Amino acid sequence: MKGVMRTRAPLRCVQATAAAATARFRLWTDPADSDYEGSLDFKTPAADFHGTRRATGRVLRTVSLPDATFLREPGQPGWMRLHSSRWRQGSWDPFGVLDVVAALPELVPTEPEPTQRGALQHHVGRLDAEAVERLADEASTVMRRVRPLPPAGDGGEAEIDVWIDSRLRIHRVRYRTSRPRAALLHFELSDFARPVAVTIPEHFESVDLDAVRGALRGDEPSSSGHPTPRSEIAPGVRPV
Repeated sequence: MKGVMRTRAPLRCVQATAAAATARFRLWTDPADSDYEGSLDFKTPAADFHGTRRATGRVLRTVSLPDATFLREPGQPGWMRLHSSRWRQGSWDPFGVLDVVAALPELVPTEPEPTQRGALQHHVGRLDAEAVERLADEASTVMRRVRPLPPAGDGGEAEIDVWIDSRLRIHRVRYRTSRPRAALLHFELSDFARPVAVTIPEHFESVDLDAVRGALRGDEPSSSGHPTPRSEIAPGVRPV
């Protein structure tokens, strides 16, 4: 219907996106600090992607699960494994971005619904300071994906730009973040429902950096009750 401008339920948009089962994504920031590109499997749910830190040129292969992040540098056989969000705060996670969208109370269109098939409609959602703080608390105390969080603006609200198609699938998200770093975050989804294979590393292929870092800092013992010696760190693995 021409000229219709209906508000949308953000959670329904996230659910419609996940109903596609798979998608390709790209996540990057401005200033040009990080650039991630890869695949999402909403059924697992898991993400498999390569992330580039432009300042250093460092590239990491990443497999992200709800309760763990696996990292590996090119050419290295060993994976680094992180569980606690305490060590995952530096991550830009695609599922974390969708968490932020799902937390919005509503999505308000800024333009009429497009009449052309495949065209996207721009919406704006706003999070108040209390909602942002609630997301931050959950991310820091629960072992789950870290959410790139927006700051509350001068009016006490954070503004999130979202573009959706006629099937309510999210194609693009943009907002300013303050965690894990201050940046303008861009997130794009494409190639929905295409075949995707996300291979989850076995635990024996990885080193648990939560235990290693805790032991080296004296924060907590390893599973054996004793500090983990440096000799047990897999070759080629270095802290993120």
